[in-house]
Amino acid sequence: MNKEIEYDKIYYHKYQVPLYMVDGLKRWIERGIYPGSFLTAVIENDLFAALSNADETNINALPAYGYFFYNEAPHGCYGSKKIAKAWHEAGGLNGEKE
Repeated sequence: MNKEIEYDKIYYHKYQVPLYMVDGLKRWIERGIYPGSFLTAVIENDLFAALSNADETNINALPAYGYFFYNEAPHGCYGSKKIAKAWHEAGGLNGEKE
């Protein structure tokens, strides 16, 4: 990825990823550390799990997550359980394995 991600400014139209989710998102992308159940479901492209694990703020922010992962996040860090597992095992962008 060529540009640095501005994690605190992830938005799409009126929807914004809440700031309390930024640390988990950053750890996932940079180091491949699995976040909580909601964000893991988003990463694994599991809409029903995302909806069942989301708080009200995150349900409303789903368009921003979708926009971010599709347009801004590194290729290969989201899309399915298999892809997420590979990202985790590779240690994210930094290659830092747990």
